[in-house]
Amino acid sequence: MHVFTHPPLSRIIRVSRLITYVAFQLNQLITAKLLASD
Repeated sequence: MHVFTHPPLSRIIRVSRLITYVAFQLNQLITAKLLASD
C-alpha cells in the first residue's frame, strides 16, 4: 500500500474546484425540482 504524504497543490485545487462545481450543480438541480413541485 503506497502512502503519499503531500499531494501537489494543483491536484488539491483541481479536486476542490470539482467538488465546488458538483455541489453547485446539485444545488441548482434540487432548487429546480423544489420550484417545479411547488
